[in-house]
Parts: sequence; C-alpha cells; structure tokens
Amino acid sequence: MINNFKSKYTLTQRKNESYNIMLKYPDRIPIVIQTENFNLKRVKFLVNRTLKLGQFIIVIRKHAKINPYEAIFISTFDGLGLCNNETINNIWYDYKDEDEFLYLCVNKENTFG
Repeated sequence: MINNFKSKYTLTQRKNESYNIMLKYPDRIPIVIQTENFNLKRVKFLVNRTLKLGQFIIVIRKHAKINPYEAIFISTFDGLGLCNNETINNIWYDYKDEDEFLYLCVNKENTFG
C-alpha cells in the first residue's frame, strides 16, 4: 500500500510536525490513517495515549460514512492485525515510524455477506 502522506511530505517535514505536535500535546499520539475502500473526512488524528484501539474505531466511524452492518478492521502497514483491547500508546511504541507518526490501515468489510 502506498502511503500518500509519506509521499507528499519529506521525512524532515514529518519529523518536525510530529515533534511540534508531541511537544504541544504530550498526552496525545499523532496517527495517520490510510484507507482503501472508503473515504475519511480527514487522515490525521491526535489521539489520547490511554485510548483503546476499539474506542478509536468508534472515532473513525464518526468521521466516515459507513453503514452499521459494515465492520472496520485496523492493521499496520505491514499487514499485522491489532488487538482492540490494546492502548494507542502501546501500539505507537511498537509500530511507530521513524518520523514518530503511527501509520494505520483501515478497511471495511460487509459483515452480512
């Protein structure tokens, strides 16, 4: 999967942005979302470190036009599935990019066939 955010900005620009965000909001994690089969109103999120991934899915649903019968699945760019009970801080610590952003892939699936 090609990351549009990474191709649009240089590594230095991304590092500076994440540094400034984390300096201003030390209790938050900068996350960039990439989707394939639906659109989000925005791709960058500033998420509380203690938020669980399952709670973050609810936030994503609010920013996307997704039907109630469609499920959302989140993975890393390497295709690793993530546990909904894990905190954003732990996921960021394990999977953050060199620019300190956490990049996640979000896909939807039709749960009723």
